[in-house]
Amino acid sequence: MQLSSLIGDYEICVSRLFAAIEAEDLAVIRELDIRMSWLRKAIRDFPAISEKNRRLQIEFFLDLLTVSIDQNGNVPPIADLRAIIDRNIKEFAGERTAPLRDHAESIASQLARKNLPDEYAVAAIEMSNVRISVIGRDLRYRYTSPANARFHGMAIEDIEGMHMRDLIGLERFEKRAKAYFERCFAGEELSYCYYLDTERHGCVLQECRMIPQYGPDCEPIGAIVMMREIKTDQIDPVMSAHENRV
Repeated sequence: MQLSSLIGDYEICVSRLFAAIEAEDLAVIRELDIRMSWLRKAIRDFPAISEKNRRLQIEFFLDLLTVSIDQNGNVPPIADLRAIIDRNIKEFAGERTAPLRDHAESIASQLARKNLPDEYAVAAIEMSNVRISVIGRDLRYRYTSPANARFHGMAIEDIEGMHMRDLIGLERFEKRAKAYFERCFAGEELSYCYYLDTERHGCVLQECRMIPQYGPDCEPIGAIVMMREIKTDQIDPVMSAHENRV
């Protein structure tokens, strides 16, 4: 059976389960519960070879995770999602799987935007070489990924709690970063590029993406920041023109 068929069967069971609950049909509820448990295991253990199927697997369990939290306010076990991540984590090391690594960044963004506990976001975040941080409205680092710590030559615990201006420098903070964070804290998603001259890495072109992080009251409580280096052979005229404006 195809993975998409297993997921389709599960969705049908969910629809039937809602109807059975409304009708208070305990026999059907028990039958569907057994069937859905089997389907979840089959989806988890499906030998996903293609990038498409890997995405389907991860997205299926992400949907289960976030729907359960949204509806019940409880955090369900993450074991199935972690099993899939652990099984495929080596795939994220090679350049040939860059699209899949990009999807890990997307997962990290989704998890962080839903304000889930850190332990559920970390597994996805740490698969990526993209430098990911969570910045509070006080402009202090609440979380930073291993990739970002390595870039700065610092330990994660030394960065967390630090004010941005102390890490990136007062001039860079005042001239560029501060204004972008103010826009992000107002609810705007941003993406921009700039050249960064560093002692450790020389002059590198950076892409920065900012996504608001929302609290329980649906108001921005911080920013999810994703940084990556852009190779010079990846720059096109549109990118170059944009960089010159920021």
